[in-house]
Parts: sequence; structure tokens; C-alpha cells
Amino acid sequence: MPLWLFTARDKRGRLENRKGTRPTHRDYITRKDLPAEMVFGSPLLDENGDMNGTWLVLLADSKADVEAFCAGDPYSAADLFETTEIRQLAPGFDWTPKVEDLQARLG
Repeated sequence: MPLWLFTARDKRGRLENRKGTRPTHRDYITRKDLPAEMVFGSPLLDENGDMNGTWLVLLADSKADVEAFCAGDPYSAADLFETTEIRQLAPGFDWTPKVEDLQARLG
């Protein structure tokens, strides 16, 4: 099953909207009954350290499955994003040791 990278930039002036929607967004992206599964991700930050975008690495059979996953995200329903992009990732190197190390370091 391929990995996909979803990136989005927020519309200007939408920080409070993002903060208000964030709990339902986080609940949604961790669900296991959706057409794509989040592997990991993070908000993007602006030069002031405020959230202003999103990136997610997703496991899905097709780009259409990623599109369906993203369409159901509460951030999409809140019309938060100015731009979005979905790209398939090629197998590169084994991320498992890096993820395990990161988990250990973050506690």
C-alpha cells in the first residue's frame, strides 16, 4: 500500500478557526475506519510559531482514497485551507528506526 504526503496552507487570518476545529480534526485523523490511515503528521508553523498549515503522511490504496479522507477532515469542512497538495511517496529508506528513536526521545 503506497504512502502519500498531504500538505496544506491555511487561509490568512484563520488561526482561531484552526484552534477551534483542532480537537475534532485530531479525533478524525486518528480513526481507523477511513479510506486512508495517518502514519504521522504535524501542523506547519509560520515565522511567529503559529500554526498555519498541515502535513500528513497517509497510507492508502489510491489518491482517490486520500482525497476522500481529506474531504472528510473537519479542517476541510471549516474551509480552512488556501492550498492543498497530495503526492505519492516513493519507497526510500526504512523509517522504522527513526520513528522508534523519535518516540523514545519524545517520551
